[in-house]
Amino acid sequence: MTEYDLIILGAGTSGLPTARLAANKGKKVLLIENNLFGGDCTNFGCIPSKTLIASSKVAHDIKRAKDAVKNDPFVQHHKEWQRAIKKLVGMKVRAEQQALAKWGLNYVIDKYLPNKLKNQKTWLP
Repeated sequence: MTEYDLIILGAGTSGLPTARLAANKGKKVLLIENNLFGGDCTNFGCIPSKTLIASSKVAHDIKRAKDAVKNDPFVQHHKEWQRAIKKLVGMKVRAEQQALAKWGLNYVIDKYLPNKLKNQKTWLP
């Protein structure tokens, strides 16, 4: 019969790193998992759900942008807006505060945009 220093039930978000840490410290570890390594969060819950939600938001934004280029009278009248929206669609990213925040551009929402709205002379034609 083999003896172990540590027996871990489940290779989920706690079991897997614990087994790795103990093994790296020279302990003899038995890791028991009856399904997929990584647990529910990695394989079915958090990570796949967040990926699906993010992908669906991008798809929705692209659909709305394409609709604006095709049907919105304002956008149809202003070629600059058409070019900008088409460029965003081509980038396949979300054009919103979260996307800009990644690059440290939070000021767009709290400073730039309110100031821009106050001065209509700075708007596109």
